[in-house]
Amino acid sequence: LQLGVDESYTLDIKEGESTLSANTIYGALRGLETFSQLVVYNFSLGYYQTSTSTISDMPRFKWRGILIDTSRHYQSVRSIKRLLESMS
Repeated sequence: LQLGVDESYTLDIKEGESTLSANTIYGALRGLETFSQLVVYNFSLGYYQTSTSTISDMPRFKWRGILIDTSRHYQSVRSIKRLLESMS
């Protein structure tokens, strides 16, 4: 994934039909992830269901954030400086 790749998508959920539109595979992946979070299993009726909705989404910024979790994974000062240098 490179800087500036289009990750936008539109997800339209209607009764009996859902449509996902995206310009790239990355947008389609983001849309599928959103759809998977909206679908729930109704145990009392025995089937999957979701609410009717329309979602148009895209990343707010062109870049992605990086989490440096030094409490779980030791990172040397040198490696942190290299990472910061590569981000600039």
